[in-house]
Amino acid sequence: MKLLDILLENTLEYKVEFVTIKDKDVSQGSALYKELADAKKFFDSLTNDPEVYRAELKKVMGADSSRNVGGASFTGGTETIERYSHPATKGVDQGGKSSDELTPAELDIRVFANSRMGTAAKKGFKSTDGTYKYLEEETR
Repeated sequence: MKLLDILLENTLEYKVEFVTIKDKDVSQGSALYKELADAKKFFDSLTNDPEVYRAELKKVMGADSSRNVGGASFTGGTETIERYSHPATKGVDQGGKSSDELTPAELDIRVFANSRMGTAAKKGFKSTDGTYKYLEEETR
């Protein structure tokens, strides 16, 4: 068995990270699962939620001192398994809808996706739960 295989064989968990936008309120969250099937089920449910702007399913390998070899410590890492972006983020040339065909909620998602970090708050976006600090800083 190769050293890398030994280090990676002890995958600790699967993580689903997501961002939602509802009424121009942007928040993010994550959930951890021990089993890939459970993480995938949650990830798939997010892809059907019209408020989810993006989601990512990752395999997380954690640091473990028992896996240190020859003075080198294994600090862990992540591997992306699957990504999702709301269809409203796609322009017409990418197979998406034109702006006038989008619902107001979908238009909010497109505007946020195409906004520079420093301009989102000026367009009415906020983060009431504080997960997007820059949106709160812009409004002060």
